[in-house]
Amino acid sequence: MSILKHQTHDIIEPSKKEGVKMIQKKYSELEEELQMIVPIVARVHGDAHPEFHEVKRIYDEIHDNIDNASYDFASSFQSLRDITHNYEIPNDVCQTYEKVYTSLKALDEAQ
Repeated sequence: MSILKHQTHDIIEPSKKEGVKMIQKKYSELEEELQMIVPIVARVHGDAHPEFHEVKRIYDEIHDNIDNASYDFASSFQSLRDITHNYEIPNDVCQTYEKVYTSLKALDEAQ
């Protein structure tokens, strides 16, 4: 039984590492812009869209842990999908808000 568990662990671990590498690669493409626009969107739209404060918190957590291979990215992206209703863009927001959601969705899909 322990041999089977060990073999299963070996199969899962490389795919998780590969997923983290893909997230890191995609994040390197998006980081500069997201670091600039996420705080602006939170400030401009936070009153009308209080859920964005939670989006920002999770984004900040992802940013802080992007080099941490043991971080649970899947859980963070699931939370983002739940909060944003699968990155559905509200009708009353600007293109910058939309860019945050499309960028986070692309990052999510990279895993």
